[in-house]
Amino acid sequence: MKAAAATLRARLEGERDSWRAGELAGAYATVAARLTDAEDVKVAASTLRARLEREQDPSIAGRLAGAYATVAARLTDVADVKTAAATLRARLEGERNPWRAGGLAGAYGAVAGLTVERADAKDRSALIPDILVLAGHPFVMDTSPLLSALKPATGEDFGANVGAAVHWAQQTYDIRSDRLRPPPLQSWFLFIGSRS
Repeated sequence: MKAAAATLRARLEGERDSWRAGELAGAYATVAARLTDAEDVKVAASTLRARLEREQDPSIAGRLAGAYATVAARLTDVADVKTAAATLRARLEGERNPWRAGGLAGAYGAVAGLTVERADAKDRSALIPDILVLAGHPFVMDTSPLLSALKPATGEDFGANVGAAVHWAQQTYDIRSDRLRPPPLQSWFLFIGSRS
């Protein structure tokens, strides 16, 4: 497995065609999921993160994000899982396509759930608002993958009920609702036209 992972990693790192890179990322994630050494898994995650961060084609970035989330789920170091969640969150925050935003929300939700699960109470109180803010992303049509990340802290599944999740966060962590507003979209006027 280690040799196959190394071969696919070299091909993925050198691939210039975005479509082919997306296909290689899926194959690489499948092989990396079978790696047993924690350091090898960390290298695989780093490779996918680097490719995701430099990918300009948003449709391929979604495939890379899914592969990255698959490998990140096997990371053992909490800091590495936090890095994975931050990388996926950044990509989701900038997404303006509902279909791709949904895929990125699923990838982020899976990794954020691991982060919540492994966090202490103080770190959880910082993570919960991040997840709830993303649930207000205007291009995420189904919030259930994001809210599923809260399950390790809540013990319950909110489905897509953002209101119930916000109420829980307010009661449990004394989080004010004004902290849960998503930031304004930088390029919103590209979609609704200029108002000048």
